[in-house]
Amino acid sequence: MDVEPATAADTAIFKSIAKTWSWKSYAMILIANGKYVACGVNAMPHGDQTIKDNDFDGQFCLHMVNSRTHGSDSVNKEHQKSIDRAYKWAHK
Repeated sequence: MDVEPATAADTAIFKSIAKTWSWKSYAMILIANGKYVACGVNAMPHGDQTIKDNDFDGQFCLHMVNSRTHGSDSVNKEHQKSIDRAYKWAHK
């Protein structure tokens, strides 16, 4: 899915983790409604920006197990590796 930081403060935290905007895949844990989900994200702003005051010019990609890309409709191997790293970290 394509997502955006909700606030400028969220963007600052994201930038402090990523260090630079890039297509590199990062291992992360998504917490939603009390559920923990291993995922892979990139930090490259792209596409449409719908939140105008969050200091992030676009959206970034969030992949979960077997997520498919928009353009090629294929599973991204780098994001799947990040998902595996996040899952293994969470289950140490």
